[in-house]
Amino acid sequence: MKVLFVSGTLSNRLQDQFFKQGIPFGFAVQKFCHLYLEGFKANNVDVEVLSLIPVAARKMPYRIKRFPMETEEGVTYRYVPFIRSAAVYHIFVFFYILFRVWGWCLRNRKDGFVFYDVLIPSRCLGTSLGALLGRGKTVALVTDMPGLSGGKRVKSIYRSDFFVFLTRQMDPVLNPYHHPSIVVEALVSAGAGAAHPVKNITRDILYAGGIVESYGLGVLCDAFMTLEDPDLRLVFYGDGPYVPAIKDYSQKDDRIVYMGTAKNDVVFEAEKRATLLVNPRFTGADYTRYSFPSKNIEYMVTGTPIVTTRLVGIPEDHMPYIYTFDEETKVGFAATIRRLLSLPPEELRSFGNAAQEYVLRTKNAVVQVRRVLDMINGKA
Repeated sequence: MKVLFVSGTLSNRLQDQFFKQGIPFGFAVQKFCHLYLEGFKANNVDVEVLSLIPVAARKMPYRIKRFPMETEEGVTYRYVPFIRSAAVYHIFVFFYILFRVWGWCLRNRKDGFVFYDVLIPSRCLGTSLGALLGRGKTVALVTDMPGLSGGKRVKSIYRSDFFVFLTRQMDPVLNPYHHPSIVVEALVSAGAGAAHPVKNITRDILYAGGIVESYGLGVLCDAFMTLEDPDLRLVFYGDGPYVPAIKDYSQKDDRIVYMGTAKNDVVFEAEKRATLLVNPRFTGADYTRYSFPSKNIEYMVTGTPIVTTRLVGIPEDHMPYIYTFDEETKVGFAATIRRLLSLPPEELRSFGNAAQEYVLRTKNAVVQVRRVLDMINGKA
């Protein structure tokens, strides 16, 4: 079987190049996409990537740039050339992807399918029409609700042959023709986790992800400042519009530490050594119905216990392996954290280890991608 993965996936080499140049490309998105690549390869699928560089035009140090095709770890990467002009670029993206997908489908119609990220309209429409002209099968990967938080929803995705959703609530909205669908809320690497006991556990409560006020970070800081333990630290990794506020909090309480952005392996090691990992995202916003906090899976695989709000998109089978906040207030956050920190360290670590075993066994990339392939082959 062959797959064309139309997305924003970058090779590891290009990620390293962008990181050294200070070009932001989204570590979390790359990690997620590479887990799908891992799963496809482990299931003996021949993968080719057609990638729209996931960098905002204003962050690119080029006016026009063509990135060479490359092969890395058995995967071929072909990049859409970059043009700084937004209007010209999106028209160019549409036609470039249309013809590339069309040609690929004509060559691989018998044993191939197009697996595509639906969130960028020009990429989505080009993929859909290219596959239609080439009579290829399409699998829509829906990691967020198109049009809910800005942008447009391209209705051609409704005609996809198969759907991979992040939450079950997406299906009735985006799959009006009731095509085969499956929920893959997250993936982890089959080789992730602690091969040896973690040493030097810190007294850190750690958050890694988007630094956005609506994610509950201000309330979390307010709650943390009511905790009197001088050895505790509240550590943040990530970037976003709320960074200045987090830095202000760190001036008020030197136990609040902002670490900035870091590569995935650096953050992962810090998460493994922390006492508690926290996801305080508020549940009231409409988008939470259609989103699964992939951060939770990232946290669970470390073996460190996680405390989170009760987001609607969290499947019930996760609930025995996570702690939850009782109230989404300063008092509620503080009370829950105090209660958890009062537990014996061995109990906390045992709870985290159980979560780690669960996700490595049931949510690893090999198992999750096999479920997608079974759906395509009519076995699901």
